[in-house]
Amino acid sequence: GKKADVYSFKYILPEGGKKKDKGGKDKDKKKEDGAAYEEAIRDCKIGWLAKLGYMTKEGQDLYTELCAAGGNLTSVQSARLNNIMTVPEVERDWAAVLEQADRVILSVDQAQLLAWLGMKSDARENAVEVKKEMDKAKLQLVEALTAKGEAMLEKGEQDKEKLLGLYTDIVKYTDQTDVKVFGFMWKLFRQQGLPAKALKLSVKQLEDKQTKDNEKVVLESLQALGWDHIVRFIELGKPARYPGEYQPF
Repeated sequence: GKKADVYSFKYILPEGGKKKDKGGKDKDKKKEDGAAYEEAIRDCKIGWLAKLGYMTKEGQDLYTELCAAGGNLTSVQSARLNNIMTVPEVERDWAAVLEQADRVILSVDQAQLLAWLGMKSDARENAVEVKKEMDKAKLQLVEALTAKGEAMLEKGEQDKEKLLGLYTDIVKYTDQTDVKVFGFMWKLFRQQGLPAKALKLSVKQLEDKQTKDNEKVVLESLQALGWDHIVRFIELGKPARYPGEYQPF
């Protein structure tokens, strides 16, 4: 009969997989957990710093403690500034606002922030984390620049070059119609003898958020323009807009 064909096979077996050492990973995870815990504690303290009265012993002690701990102090300085700004405007210590705003501004690396804002795309592995940090720094810087501008105007600053320099710094990071910078912008335009620009901003602000404070700014701008007939019309319409504050009889 016919003979069967015979073929030779050569088997190459791969090396057996090595068991991964979980000990190293466990150590790294413990380090990461420890760092996350410390960061959470710090964030909690910063959150309380924005709530405690800045003149209270507790507030001052917590601020001193966070500054002494080192690290990125922008969030600490910003929380302190927000705390000072929560005081009603008529009672606000504008000298303290100016001093604290300067601390926030100095703590932000503006060259690094502008370089990041100028990037078309960020292909780095930690791009998401970087974006989160940069957006946060931008917000804190804009708030500090605005607070500084308001403080300068409230303290009677007349140097046009300084004020317009601050205006230029702000519009590098946001538009002049941004609600966060409204407090400085309308006061600047009023101080510079531009009531129409102040009115334009204040009307937009009032359209976005109708409050008595925003309406008051509109009225001040109208009075500066001499448009008393519109002022009278708005004043007479208050009972219809805020009926809860008026007794019918």
